[in-house]
Amino acid sequence: MTSVLQNFSRSTKVAVDRLSFEFQFKPVKEPLTIQQAPDIGCFVYGLYIEAANFDWNKMVLIENPPGMMHNEAPVIHFVPKENYTPDPTDYECPLYKTMTRSGNLSATGHSTNHVLNIMVPTPKIQSTYWT
Repeated sequence: MTSVLQNFSRSTKVAVDRLSFEFQFKPVKEPLTIQQAPDIGCFVYGLYIEAANFDWNKMVLIENPPGMMHNEAPVIHFVPKENYTPDPTDYECPLYKTMTRSGNLSATGHSTNHVLNIMVPTPKIQSTYWT
């Protein structure tokens, strides 16, 4: 992810510390059907959502069906943006390296298992519902 931001920074002459990611969810159920990388950013797939689900028609986070704990997330396009301000109604979903959220606290106060937060669109339910 750092290299994606660095490459974008070099190509646009925008300072890397002014960049962050916008997340675009793609209605692709089979990631291997994607034949080429995006012009800007990168595609991420193989992630799972815990205790929630994703509506593939509306491309929003929804409640989990009874009895299901883990659901596949769609392909996510990580798009570098300068001074990006996410939609305040989106859910700030934490992304972890492993299914166990625990990790050691680093000097920054973040878990070593935490990668970043992905802004996920939600329907009428407030984003605070998910926390």
